[in-house]
Amino acid sequence: MDWLGSLLQTAIGWLLDTILGGSVRHWLKEFPSRFSNPVRAFLGLSNNGAFRTTAELHVGMLTTEWIHLEGDPNLPYTRERIRCWLHDSPCTLPHEFQRIRDALEETRRQAEVSGMAAIWNSPIPRVLRVELDRRPNGEYPILNVHLGRSDFFTFVAVAHHLDDPLFEQDGKWLTARELFVSNMNWYEPLELIAQSFGVYLAIVTKDNWLVIVKRSAKTISREEFSCAVTEGLSLERDLDEWGRPDPFKTALRGCAEELGLEPGNDIRADEVRFLSVGVNRRYCQYALLGYARVALDSKWLAARRSVGGAKDARLEACEMHFVAFSPETIAGFIQQKDPWSSGGVACILQTLVAEFGMSRVEKAFGQCRKCISG
Repeated sequence: MDWLGSLLQTAIGWLLDTILGGSVRHWLKEFPSRFSNPVRAFLGLSNNGAFRTTAELHVGMLTTEWIHLEGDPNLPYTRERIRCWLHDSPCTLPHEFQRIRDALEETRRQAEVSGMAAIWNSPIPRVLRVELDRRPNGEYPILNVHLGRSDFFTFVAVAHHLDDPLFEQDGKWLTARELFVSNMNWYEPLELIAQSFGVYLAIVTKDNWLVIVKRSAKTISREEFSCAVTEGLSLERDLDEWGRPDPFKTALRGCAEELGLEPGNDIRADEVRFLSVGVNRRYCQYALLGYARVALDSKWLAARRSVGGAKDARLEACEMHFVAFSPETIAGFIQQKDPWSSGGVACILQTLVAEFGMSRVEKAFGQCRKCISG
């Protein structure tokens, strides 16, 4: 029956070219359906030992828009087990998004001319593919993240307008989410959609408090509660000596800029424990989730922030909270506060699972009725 499949594929391809145009068809890819228990999906565990899922994170009564792709909180990724590859793969925006990006550039130019604070742009990566290299002979698998080149303005133009009706088709106006995202394979996203990659990092102090921040109104996740560090990978500052993206450098830079932690003294790269990789469904924003225990206690960390030891602290976060590091206390805090970042909550939950085990975390969040949509 191979000939029948080929015939159907050819017919569907012709139909897409005819109705949508070749440029749109280039972005459409097959979406393999995956189903699994969401708690096991969150853990990165399979139902039968060889099953992946794109279920949204769901623990107890808490649900989010975070999609777990790969990883197991009980088996952190060491530096040798994460490989980020940078490709010079071009990405051409459809004119609907390009107009938005051009407007951002014009706004920046006008602000500079008038002496006003200008929005910034910088080179960042976009995600091409996420895959796990499962080694023979019982060796630990290696996470491969393939990245292309993008910039912050392109990310804003795409991610913040996924729900705008920009695309006309058969007399109807459709959103990019309807047209491109609804059936997307999250392991190999469409080339124009996944325009960002970064890290979420939970921080536990020496005296056993979890740092939780409320993000500033000036950030992408405006005034949402999250884990201590949310940092996008920079193609200017986060490359290793061979020119490859290094998420561990991103994590250390985020700790320095947002918390005032000194790399090498207060935190080292080998203390960063990345647990998984996933994606925020709302913004199609990919990230590694992890945590670190630091040598400073909560009072010292708060003092660093108060004297300006973290240069981006006020820009990135308007509040800092210290919450007793236990599943029960953190479940109560999450229940009380709103709104929350899906990636930040996913990072906190996986940190709890790594430290306290799944059973205790499930029990603690059994009555945490919350739907995290940020």
